[in-house]
Amino acid sequence: MKRNLFFVACWLLTTLGLSAQTGTIRGKVLEDDSSFEVIGANVALSGAAGTGTVTDIDGQFSLKVPAGTHSLTISYLGFDDKLVEGIVVTEGNVTVIDDVRMGEAAIEITGEDGIVLTITAKALRNTENAMQALERKSINTVNAISSQAFSLRGDSDAAAAVKRVPGVSVEGGKYVYVRGLGDRYSKTTLNGANVPGLDPDKNTVQMDLFPTALIDNIVVYKNFTPDLPGDFTGGLIDITTKDFPEQLLLRGSVSTGFNANANLNDNFLTYQGSGTDWLGYDNGFRDFPAGFDNVPTNTDVLVDPAAADRLTEATLALNNVLEPVREAQPLNHSLGISAGNQYQVGGASVGIIGSFNYRRNFSGYNDGTTARWGRPSAGDLLQIQRRLVDRRFSDNVMLGGMLNTSVKLNPYNKVSLNLLRNQAGQQDTRFQDGTVVSLRPDALYQERTLAYQERTLSSAQLRGEHAFGATQEIKVDWSTAFAESRMEQPDLRFVNNFFLPNSNTFLVDPAEDIPPTRFSRSMRENSWDNRLDLTYELKQWNGLDAKIKAGGAYLLKQREFDEQTLRYTANGDASDFTQYVTPENVWTKPENTGGVFIQDLSNAANRYDSDINVTAGYLMTELPLTARLTTILGARVENTNLNFTSYSRVRPLNNVPLLDRTNLLPSANLIYQLQPDKMNLRAGYSQTVARPTFREIAPVAIFDEVRNLLVLGNPALEITTISNYDLRWEYFYQPGEMVSVSAFYKDFADPIELTLNDKAGNDEFQYRNVAGARVYGIEFEARKKLVFGNFQGLSAGTNVTLVTSEVDIPTEELENLRKLDPKAEATRPLFGQSPYLVNGYLQYLGSGGTNANLSFNVQGERLFLVARGILPDVYEKPFPSLNLKVSQRFGRLVASAGVNNLLDATFERSQELGGETYLFRQFNPGRTIRLGVNYNFIKE
Repeated sequence: MKRNLFFVACWLLTTLGLSAQTGTIRGKVLEDDSSFEVIGANVALSGAAGTGTVTDIDGQFSLKVPAGTHSLTISYLGFDDKLVEGIVVTEGNVTVIDDVRMGEAAIEITGEDGIVLTITAKALRNTENAMQALERKSINTVNAISSQAFSLRGDSDAAAAVKRVPGVSVEGGKYVYVRGLGDRYSKTTLNGANVPGLDPDKNTVQMDLFPTALIDNIVVYKNFTPDLPGDFTGGLIDITTKDFPEQLLLRGSVSTGFNANANLNDNFLTYQGSGTDWLGYDNGFRDFPAGFDNVPTNTDVLVDPAAADRLTEATLALNNVLEPVREAQPLNHSLGISAGNQYQVGGASVGIIGSFNYRRNFSGYNDGTTARWGRPSAGDLLQIQRRLVDRRFSDNVMLGGMLNTSVKLNPYNKVSLNLLRNQAGQQDTRFQDGTVVSLRPDALYQERTLAYQERTLSSAQLRGEHAFGATQEIKVDWSTAFAESRMEQPDLRFVNNFFLPNSNTFLVDPAEDIPPTRFSRSMRENSWDNRLDLTYELKQWNGLDAKIKAGGAYLLKQREFDEQTLRYTANGDASDFTQYVTPENVWTKPENTGGVFIQDLSNAANRYDSDINVTAGYLMTELPLTARLTTILGARVENTNLNFTSYSRVRPLNNVPLLDRTNLLPSANLIYQLQPDKMNLRAGYSQTVARPTFREIAPVAIFDEVRNLLVLGNPALEITTISNYDLRWEYFYQPGEMVSVSAFYKDFADPIELTLNDKAGNDEFQYRNVAGARVYGIEFEARKKLVFGNFQGLSAGTNVTLVTSEVDIPTEELENLRKLDPKAEATRPLFGQSPYLVNGYLQYLGSGGTNANLSFNVQGERLFLVARGILPDVYEKPFPSLNLKVSQRFGRLVASAGVNNLLDATFERSQELGGETYLFRQFNPGRTIRLGVNYNFIKE
């Protein structure tokens, strides 16, 4: 027995010793011409027979070898063998080698007639990971950004990275617009799956949610092919997350920022919130008290004395903080950590990578202006109706994490699970005062908005990639993804009054459009997205590579929305508005029947449930007609069903179908290689759609606290269909250098516009289909390395987009316009469309770890609001943004500093008439100085 134990112990020690004396070599094998992955290439350790492996479905390999210096031989049929020498492997560590690029091998065969034939073979692999090769080789017109570019430029999130793409702008640091088109015509996917946004009023995802530490690449599709969703027109942005870290990863980052408007400043407006606001959510402090779904009315109290007592109790039970206070806030701050590794479990490879991020930013201004104007006649002058000094401040918290796990069951089968959770909370405090000429020109009008919005996004995606056949010519890709987004606005307090200086009193005027009101809103939206793609790779009649692709998709989205509205009614006044709702000033019977009391004016129609399902199928071919000319032909069919339930007491709806439509979306693209692998000419035609959102089609009127007006949905909305025409010339003359020119034209049928509701007596706007719209433009892009003698590392790039758009004004609105102005135009620019967009950068990447990036962005004025009657429309003016970031590497640590809004630009919206500019809204966000540190805990 002792002898057996001795032998077992010796065996264990020997095994452990051998294990400790081994390391791992990892890498990726790519085609040199296309940068596509080579699947099934043989990777052998030179001089060690029987020690080797094959590349997997991602072109990657992992080989455990003894510690020491080694050479690898990599081979694949039809390619020249590659020898990689001098690979140093240390005990227990992973050595990651540079990508191995294999060139095509030429095989010469002499026929019986003496003619020598040269035969070349090429791997039939196309998963689109090499970014510059993707732009050159993709069947779509795309722009792509790699994770390497994120690292070099210092971009911290997807929003910062994607704004470098031609024709792409980022609004508010998070919302992406492509080719100047608004969020209705853009779409964002995560690993190809739909992700619901955190804003119920927008169609795009907040791009700042995704840290670049977890992103492998971002691809912006500018044209449609049938294997893509059909509901984008400007562009589709697909974010691909990392799934297999090449080695152990553990990184952390900390940053801080200062803006003189908002940080360490006693002028910051705020109000009492919950104890968990700093974590991005309200702990219930702002919730309406229980029982507020049955507040007595003033009619009830006339017949029921007990109801009078309940009304008084309800009025006093609310959190009656209605006046903001000024408090200094700390510096902006953020932190993040990401970790990952790759493991061998049995015969499978398992990769795990995750991150946690926290960010809190304070912003605002103290000297903004808002104004409203009237036009008494068809003359060329506007008269002031309201001019207010605007003070608005925000406290924005973002808390989130992501976990991605991938399992390679064998070289040709991979399954991945991606989990995402983000929590966002934003407190907005606003105070305006000034003159309202139409009501009380002798009084000071005051307006307060105390708002908090909480948003959450949870997502789980399960994906699979499989290759079959003798040469893996059959590929199956599938995914199923579930996402839930929630929005809570527990107590939006909008309170206004007039201050009468002669009597030193405050008065609530019932003639004001929106008297003091409090809103409680909640929204929950679920999304279940499923996709299956089948690809068969084959040879056409001349032996060129071709593909047939087919697949289907099913998307189900469900939304629940609820709103409660409480409005203050008062017949009296108060000498101090902070005491507006107090026991002394509140309505009581019989002591103070002229006092303040609350009324529940909730409209049951503003509570609704809705769901939409989109079922799709497609078939397409990628067929080269010659060695230089390739056609991509196919069509996608999408069926849309939208059902709506309204709890309106007047017109209740119970799961009524508001949309039921099938769209056939054809697509035809041609790619001609003017110069093989360097210069392409692309032409394409396709049809796409833009569906109305839940918010737009819901027959509810929602108060917009930003615009101070009511926005009404429209259940009669139809799907917009768009015909797209694209032409592009591109020249990739050197690695990292290129130039391209694109032209595009888009014809919209039934576009959805936010228009004035002429039937309403106040400023109420409604979403409507208009007859048509047209957009056409050109894009130019250039990237160039700048070398001056021995000075290298400097590069510059620019892209310019010029766009013209026009939309038909609705007939009823046009008739009313021409009654007052017979020369009124029959068209106007498309809502949210910018006539030009300019991006530029100057970048330095020093060999000593010094990086610097100066970036510039500006977009032309765009239509913000369609004005009423003969008033001119409101346009948002250009906001030139110049930002600087410098970083320096010190071993594992990278320190960075940056300044946003170097030009100290001012945000402005205005109206123009007769050569005069009339201010609608203006403020200066100020400059923001940022300092940050990134640290890699693992030595690379």
